[in-house]
Amino acid sequence: EVVKLEKLEVTEEEMEASLEVICRQNNMTVEMLKPHIDEKFTYTVSRSILMGKVMRLIRDAAEVVED
Repeated sequence: EVVKLEKLEVTEEEMEASLEVICRQNNMTVEMLKPHIDEKFTYTVSRSILMGKVMRLIRDAAEVVED
């Protein structure tokens, strides 16, 4: 819902950066990962990026209230 309201999108640069992180975490190169990148994989990575953006929006908009 927030993604639609805020018109959040995943850029090609963000996707590439995420793939590089995945590769580093798994001791792989992007070339090694490419055969495993399918629609489901791309969707999952995109959703992860979008969730990060949503969490940052919420955190940035939050107000700290002390009792």
